[in-house]
Amino acid sequence: MENDLKSVAESLSGKSVDIIPYIDYLLQDLWELGTDAAHVAAMFRTYLPLPFAERSVLDLGCGKGAVSIRIAKELGCKVDGFDLFPIFIDHCQKLSKEHGVFGQCSFAVQDIRQVVERGLRYDAVVYGALGNVFGDTVSKLGKLKQTVAEKGLLYLDEAYQESGNDYPTYESWIEAFQQQNLTLIEAHEPSLDEISAVNWENQRKIEYRADQLIAKNPAIASLIEDYVESQRLECIELETDIKPVCWLLRS
Repeated sequence: MENDLKSVAESLSGKSVDIIPYIDYLLQDLWELGTDAAHVAAMFRTYLPLPFAERSVLDLGCGKGAVSIRIAKELGCKVDGFDLFPIFIDHCQKLSKEHGVFGQCSFAVQDIRQVVERGLRYDAVVYGALGNVFGDTVSKLGKLKQTVAEKGLLYLDEAYQESGNDYPTYESWIEAFQQQNLTLIEAHEPSLDEISAVNWENQRKIEYRADQLIAKNPAIASLIEDYVESQRLECIELETDIKPVCWLLRS
């Protein structure tokens, strides 16, 4: 259980599981927690075969359901979303009702490492900004491929690094795709202006809620400040050394 909570904290840029009870408060003003839902929907609209209503989509680490709900609402696909954070799944259920797609979406609390072993295959799979839950790049792609139907789509929200110190290089990604027999359809790298605008607006919202938490409970100031700082450093990293990239692949 400790390892499960640690993976949740790390996927949300937290250093310690102690931040978990405060994550929902800190992120209450954010619906999208990384992956651009509009971009995913646009890619699937272009590359998924018609009719969309017959297509199945798997959202691994679905967060509050922004991607799942947008796909269901815009395309009419059936979507299964899984996340290890129960409060996020609660948000998914509530928001899917508010957006009128409750019947098209199924959300559940489950470790995505277990989800990929179920043997179910989907027409499209989304894996957004969750780090190395499945190990190295090739192993990760192999696990994810298990969930994709023949000629199905795999959308990855990832990053690369020219030095390859902390993230794979661009060339390493391409080699890994080839090793797993995944065909690269499209690669999208958001502009620096796009990255900055989204990241720093999100950071502003997180800092606002962090100040409220600290005012209510000064004893947790250090924990909350560490989280805010980790978010700030990630914003800087994504504007300098790390290059965000979204890959759309076909199995």
